[in-house]
Amino acid sequence: RLAAGSRIVADYMFAKDRLFASLTLSGAELALYEAVYNLVAPHAPRPAAVVHLRAALPTLLQRIAARARPFERDLRPEYLERLAAAYDAFFETYDQAPVITVDTDRLELRDESSVAAVAAVVTDACQTPVGGIPVPPDGGAG
Repeated sequence: RLAAGSRIVADYMFAKDRLFASLTLSGAELALYEAVYNLVAPHAPRPAAVVHLRAALPTLLQRIAARARPFERDLRPEYLERLAAAYDAFFETYDQAPVITVDTDRLELRDESSVAAVAAVVTDACQTPVGGIPVPPDGGAG
């Protein structure tokens, strides 16, 4: 259990897991996934805020090539386009927490100044009313 006022920063949220399932599973596998998802989803933690880091396909391809991770080598541009479109559609309608979308095309996320720029956007957004509801800097925790 976390102490009151504690925060967690994660690069994963359960609700978006469904995106990957819808792009990679079909038929009975997708039906089984949906059944399990519907049992688990009500118990999964929900974020206080979501940061959606966006980039255009050429930027994504360049970053994947630069990382040179073996498991990313076979990612097809068509799949990445579908995945990016699915993320955009998902976060456009996501209403469980404020969504802060950051265009990262001109940022080098391995660079401290770029990370600081993203952090500043997020900090500013969390101190500004989102959808008419002020979001406290602690994300409402506590």
